[in-house]
Amino acid sequence: MSPAGPATDSTIYVLNVLWFKPGGAERYGDYLAASRPIVEAFGGEFLEPFVAVEAWEGEIDADLIFYGRYPSRDALLAMLASDEYRAIFHIRQEAVERAMTSICTAARTPAS
Repeated sequence: MSPAGPATDSTIYVLNVLWFKPGGAERYGDYLAASRPIVEAFGGEFLEPFVAVEAWEGEIDADLIFYGRYPSRDALLAMLASDEYRAIFHIRQEAVERAMTSICTAARTPAS
């Protein structure tokens, strides 16, 4: 079981699509190291990161793509508003040139 626990109906995912400033990848590593214990304290976790290799449809040339998982939207918003997170958020801003983030939920599909 992951630190965030099993997914429930209230579980949300935050899609992060990032383009770094020059030298930003290393600085973003600093941000992840600083933010991980804060994210985990609110029941969240970072899921496996990906790098776009080839676009099949449309265009994407992001430097990093990953999801964060949180037990609820309220947990995410509480984390973002916390003094601890606000104190380190500047590291992310120093690293990221452009970002696309989106709150997602698991799609519910009919059983086959």
